[in-house]
Amino acid sequence: MASVEALNNYQLFRACGPLYPAFAIESLTSIILGFFFTYLALRIVVRTDVKKPINASWRMFRDYISPVVDEWWTLMKTWPDMPNKPCADRITYCRNLNIAMCLAQALAAFFSVFRWLHIDNVNGLRYLGYAFTCSLMQAELVVLIAPYVPCYKFNVVSVVLFTHAFLICGWIGSLHDGFLFEDASWELFKSNWEVSVLVITNKGIAIGITTACLAFLCLVQMPFLCLCYFWAGGCRAHRDLPYYYMRLMCAVWPPGQTYESIVVGHLMPVQAETDAEAARQR
Repeated sequence: MASVEALNNYQLFRACGPLYPAFAIESLTSIILGFFFTYLALRIVVRTDVKKPINASWRMFRDYISPVVDEWWTLMKTWPDMPNKPCADRITYCRNLNIAMCLAQALAAFFSVFRWLHIDNVNGLRYLGYAFTCSLMQAELVVLIAPYVPCYKFNVVSVVLFTHAFLICGWIGSLHDGFLFEDASWELFKSNWEVSVLVITNKGIAIGITTACLAFLCLVQMPFLCLCYFWAGGCRAHRDLPYYYMRLMCAVWPPGQTYESIVVGHLMPVQAETDAEAARQR
């Protein structure tokens, strides 16, 4: 008991990691039990009117959702054409993309309750949710000013893969125990402040890669998009640029990326006001 009390919160968090299989199996059995009693209740309610109530419910859900998904996917496939689209269409595209991102985060939050990806007690679904949404958020910043971004297709694909990869790398780093450097080398470094004595661990390598990639995203990629925006005449009455693009850029700047879906949702009425102002000036 004394040894447990001596542990801090981080150590206790890691110490519970081996319980992951027990938590996962318990969650799985709870879900199976829930589906079983849902099936029994459905059979009791419909009696003999429906031969296969589960199949009937699935077909009803599929027939309802399929047209919506097909329409959404058809729109998503138009991303290579965004440089030829007006600003209103690009904003509409981003708003529809935000629907998928919000649903993905909602599902990740829901399934994280079952602790299926809590490997070593680290919530893997949270990292996967961020890897999915944050990479698409960075792509939206390119799509919104697509006609004025050089190498548009390469920019979109590379920023999505780049953001997704370094967030997954961050998850891998968080799975390793310990510090970024070997304890002995760190103590020696604190005594003489010589960088050459530091011995980096696997955790340090993964976290270092993540930090470097995040710095590139914040200090190179996003300022580059800001430069493209100002070069094209941003922050003035412009029919083909979102007027509050810089506000959106500040909203997605880490750690504020989760607010982008809210901001983009308001861009459509703002763009309508900007178009009206540009028409009056002409």
